[in-house]
Amino acid sequence: EKSTKQLALIQIQAIPQQLPFFVILVELAHMECLLTSTF
Repeated sequence: EKSTKQLALIQIQAIPQQLPFFVILVELAHMECLLTSTF
């Protein structure tokens, strides 16, 4: 029980670190689409 709680906490703590990276990746892809469409 204790180990599963620790694993859950680790997963919850890992999400906010990965989320901004994913958002930046999507933003960059979106900007590339805008740049390619304008030129």
